[in-house]
Amino acid sequence: MSVFVPPARARARRPSAAVAAISVLASAGYLLANLLPAFLDAVRTGLGLSAAAAGALGTAVLLGSALAGAVVTRAAGRSGRARLARIGLLLMVGGFAVAAVTGATWLAVAGSIVGGAGGGMALTVATAAMAATPDPARTSGVALLAVALSGTVLYALVPLLGGGRGATVGLMAAVGLGALLMVRHLPASAASADPAGKDPDPAPHRTAGLLLTTAVGVRSVAMNAVWAIAAGVGTDRVGLSAGTVRALCAACLLAGVVGVVVAGSAGRGRARTTPLVAAVCAGGLAALTMTLAPAGGVALYAVGLLGWNASCQAVTTYVLGVAAVLDGRGRWGALAMAANTFGAACGPIVGLSALAAFGAPATGALIALTAVLCAVPIGRAAHTADALSRPTPPITGAAPAPLRTRPTGRFIPAQRTPGTVSGTLPAGAPPHATPHAPPHATSRPSRRPPRRPKSRASARGTAGVGRPPGAPTLATPARQDGRHGEDKQRW
Repeated sequence: MSVFVPPARARARRPSAAVAAISVLASAGYLLANLLPAFLDAVRTGLGLSAAAAGALGTAVLLGSALAGAVVTRAAGRSGRARLARIGLLLMVGGFAVAAVTGATWLAVAGSIVGGAGGGMALTVATAAMAATPDPARTSGVALLAVALSGTVLYALVPLLGGGRGATVGLMAAVGLGALLMVRHLPASAASADPAGKDPDPAPHRTAGLLLTTAVGVRSVAMNAVWAIAAGVGTDRVGLSAGTVRALCAACLLAGVVGVVVAGSAGRGRARTTPLVAAVCAGGLAALTMTLAPAGGVALYAVGLLGWNASCQAVTTYVLGVAAVLDGRGRWGALAMAANTFGAACGPIVGLSALAAFGAPATGALIALTAVLCAVPIGRAAHTADALSRPTPPITGAAPAPLRTRPTGRFIPAQRTPGTVSGTLPAGAPPHATPHAPPHATSRPSRRPPRRPKSRASARGTAGVGRPPGAPTLATPARQDGRHGEDKQRW
């Protein structure tokens, strides 16, 4: 006899431990994107690479992360996701450890790519596990808050450790090693709860999921282009020093924390379409504001940079909530994060190329236009998720009771109430109402034969009982006809 096992989100013993494990795993998987400027500087100085070669290495590492995350998306939504997370973290630790200690350039490049692929697998598993928690929206908010805080702290810790290749890349390996201790607290997949053992629909709500994933990837290219051109715009156009730009970039990471907190508190229990579309458009306008800052316009530049990252983190929070509604196994969320990583890989190349070809104002206008256009499919997917999460209103009014008949088949009219006529509806009743049968009516025939009067006198004495007032009473002696032993009366 097979016993039904409840879904993972219903049988989670320690939800807080599951949320903590997801947050640590997401922080480890997203660490490369947060420390990308420090990583590029470390490999450029440590391996003697040019700026273009270091940028190409960063792009290759992020592309490997995005491709690995996209490949294991379906596996992350099934049972055994903890084993997949351990494999990814082991690849991350081993690859970055080799890249930190080796002296061979090709081995360091290969180790960095392997480490990035392992981080992408860990991020995909963490994103898919968010949908298996009791409150996916809250879990995604907490995880992104942990990602932003850990990125800010580690970004500030890298210079204190010396800022070399060993310290920067070795720190990534150490974070992955620490995340291995939390893998056992990951929630199980909802697929293991299927009593029949069948694989559900591999892609529920495909139109909305594909729109969301594609738009998130295109928007990520535009938003990460802002991160690539921010330093150049600040130093060349606004006239800031490198130290001031570095401080503003650190504050930009803190602004992302604010965006996660605001999105998590404002979007809980409410529709996501309007705030998500507004956050997407706000990110494009913030990028345009930053690129339009004139010489000496520090305030305009800072407002645009801080608003850009705050809106980006808010959009990511809303997107993960929408993806969790579209698929309870977290596959659309994992694909959305893989598309986001793909944008992080291609964004710097696109941004620097556009800045060199068109200049800062035109590049900002192009980024803003891309963000506004991406808001349309993202809003469509969010509208679908809102419709799915909206509770179904209860059906008001009971169905009319069927008319019942006696065993003889004769029609029984409705009960007479004040203001009604027999067989009609009460005054003020809806036109679709149906008259109900009296409560004593039953469709089951009685098996007891009719009771015979004891004598002619008793029959004559009870003949007028139950007649309306004033009606004549006619009593006829009952006669025995001999058929089936029944008595009949004539009036």
